[in-house]
Amino acid sequence: MPLDADDKIANTYLEKALNVFNNMKNIGIVYCDAYLFGNKYHEEIWDLPPYSLEDMLINNVIFASAFFRKSDWEKVSGYDEELIYGDEDYDFWLKIIEFGVQAYKIPEVLFYYRYLDNSRSRKITDEQLLDFQVKIFNKHKQLFLDNYKVLVKHKIYLEQQIKILQDDKVVKLLKKIKFYSIFMSISDVAKFIYHIWKNLLYYINWEKNRI
Repeated sequence: MPLDADDKIANTYLEKALNVFNNMKNIGIVYCDAYLFGNKYHEEIWDLPPYSLEDMLINNVIFASAFFRKSDWEKVSGYDEELIYGDEDYDFWLKIIEFGVQAYKIPEVLFYYRYLDNSRSRKITDEQLLDFQVKIFNKHKQLFLDNYKVLVKHKIYLEQQIKILQDDKVVKLLKKIKFYSIFMSISDVAKFIYHIWKNLLYYINWEKNRI
């Protein structure tokens, strides 16, 4: 289990993870709920969903400080050091998932993640993020193509959410309660995420037709 020097784990995390490994032989990744700390505006529980392949293909739902088997790490040669924008852990999880590994979330806060405003992940540009998404697709092309409908479903969901955020009645209501600036930032984020997925789906569809 990797652990950054400024993050923390509960003293029972290792014990409980080992218990899962010993009693659930099909499990190769164990994670848990987490708590964000280090910024007074982001002191909250990081409530991650129980593992599903569908969620994992949409976004990385397993933080880096999860437990895994050494044999799986060696089988896929660990992290890819060419992923310079981060999320090398996401790539690693997908690599071992492709070998049939399942994941399990302990429904308890056992990991404490220090939230930093100037962290590497918060400095990534739109172009870098899109580049990363394309690299992840290329590295796990068959996994994504086999689950193409999951991505299309998510694109439709994002379109629906953007329509809700842009609804005139919603905008007028938010202006009245003085949350318009916050709403606009949320709307911009939604548009940005949709833009990323739209481009990625276009690329995947092109690859699918080419094969």
